[in-house]
Amino acid sequence: FFEAGVQTQMGNLRPHIVALLFRSLISEPPPAVLTSTSALKQALKLVEGVEDAEDTSPRHRLSKELIQACIRPILVNLRDHKQLSIPLLNGLTNLLTLLSSWFNKSLGDKLLDHL
Repeated sequence: FFEAGVQTQMGNLRPHIVALLFRSLISEPPPAVLTSTSALKQALKLVEGVEDAEDTSPRHRLSKELIQACIRPILVNLRDHKQLSIPLLNGLTNLLTLLSSWFNKSLGDKLLDHL
C-alpha cells in the first residue's frame, strides 16, 4: 500500500483512503474512530530501514502535503464555535495525539486559546 507508485491503481487510492481515515476520526460510532485511529497510527509510522547518508531527516510513509490536505477539513470545523461537537473535539484529541511529532509543541495550547 505505502510502496505503491503514484501511477498505480493502489497509489491513486492511497490519498482517498487516508482522507477517509482522517474524516473517521470525527465520526460518531466509536468502533469507526478506534479503527481509523489504529490504521492512522500504522500509516504515520516512520519508514524503517531507510538510510541515506546525505539526508538525515526522518522519512514518513505519508507526505506532509497529503496530511495537510486531510486534516484541513477537520481544522476548518474549529472556525465556528456553533459547529463544535463532542465527536469533533474527541477527534481533535486523537488527531493531536497521532500527529504530535508533526506539529509545534504549542499547537494544542494555541487551539485551546482559539476556542
